[in-house]
Amino acid sequence: DTSNVQLDCSNFNITMDSSGQRSAVQINNTSHYSLSNCKLNSSASSRNNILYITNSPFGNISNNTINGIAGVNTMGSDNLHIFNNNINTSLGVDGNNEIIENNTSDLTSNHQESAANIMLLNSTGSVIQNNTLNGGWDGVFPSSGLVNDYIGADDGIALQNVSNTTIANNITLNTWDTGLESTGIFNNNTLSNNHFSNAANAGIGAWHYSSMQGNMISGNVIDKSKQMFLYNRSGNLLPGEQYVYFLNNSFSNNIYLNPITLTDSYFNITPGYNNTIPDNLFVRGNNIFTGNNFNINSGSPHFNPAFMIVDGGGNICSSILKQSDFPLNCSNTDTQPPTTPTLNSRRPPRSTQVNLVWTASTDNVGVT
Repeated sequence: DTSNVQLDCSNFNITMDSSGQRSAVQINNTSHYSLSNCKLNSSASSRNNILYITNSPFGNISNNTINGIAGVNTMGSDNLHIFNNNINTSLGVDGNNEIIENNTSDLTSNHQESAANIMLLNSTGSVIQNNTLNGGWDGVFPSSGLVNDYIGADDGIALQNVSNTTIANNITLNTWDTGLESTGIFNNNTLSNNHFSNAANAGIGAWHYSSMQGNMISGNVIDKSKQMFLYNRSGNLLPGEQYVYFLNNSFSNNIYLNPITLTDSYFNITPGYNNTIPDNLFVRGNNIFTGNNFNINSGSPHFNPAFMIVDGGGNICSSILKQSDFPLNCSNTDTQPPTTPTLNSRRPPRSTQVNLVWTASTDNVGVT
C-alpha cells in the first residue's frame, strides 16, 4: 500500500492503449494522493475505464481533462474530492463522503448511449454541486426503442442507494430520460436549486426499486420536459427489504417551465406497476407540497394514493386531467408577472451608432 503521492501531469497527454485493455491511469490501494493537470484520452472503442481508482481513499482529482468513450470509475474509495475537471465521458463514483463539484461534462462528441454524466452509487454523506453536465442527446427517439440505439446520456445525474447527500446548484442538459434519476434507497437527501433542461421523459424521477423517505426537494427548475416529476415503484422487494417507503418527503418551490406535452407529473406509489408487492407493505404519508409551480399549461399532477400528500399551500397547477380526489388546493392562475426588461443605451463618442444593451424579461411559468 502507498500514501502521500502527488501526480501532476503538467498538461501532458496520456492516451489509453489501442486495445482498450489498460487504463490511461489506474490508482490502486493508495491513500492521501492527488491527480492533477492531466490530459487523459481514449482512442479505443472499449468501455474499459480511462481512469480507474480502486480501494484508494482520500484523493484529490482536479484540473484534469478527460476525453473519450471509456469512462472514469471509482470503487471502494471514500472521501474523494473530484473538482474543476473537464470530464467528457461518464463518471461513476462508488463510495462515501465524496465531493464532486465544479466539473464540466459534455458527451456530445461520444455519439453513443451513456448511462449518465455522473453516477453516484452506494453512498452516504456525499455532495454533488455546481457541475454543468451536457448529456449530448441528439433529440432522436430510435425506432427500435432499444437503449443502446440512443445517442447521448440516459440521465444527467444518476443515484443508486444514496442517503444523507446534497445535490445542489447543478445544471443538466439534453438527456433522453431524466435530468436526475434515483434508484433503490433514497433517504434524507437534499436536492436543491438545480436546473434540469431538455430531459425527454422527466426532470426528476425514480422508479427502479424506488423507496424514499425524509428527502427535501426544493427550488429546482425543470425546463422543456415531458413531465416535471415521475415517481413510482418498479420491481418487487429486494433481499432484506421489508417495506416500500414514500414518507416524510418535502417538495417546495420547484418550478416547471415550457412543458412539451400535457402529460402530468406522476406520483403513483401503489402495487401493480411492474411489482406484485402487497399494499400493506407500502408505507406512505406526510409528503408535503408547498409553493410548487406545476405550470398551468401542463396537466394537473397526479397522486395515487392521494392520502399520502399534505398540502403546504401556495402551489400552482392547472385543472387539466385533474383527479377527483386531488389533494392540493392549487391556484390555476399565474399571478406573478414577467420581470420588466431593463434597457440601457450607449452612444459611442463621435458616432451616429447607438449600442443597445438590455436584460431580458423572465417568467416563472414560461412562454409556450
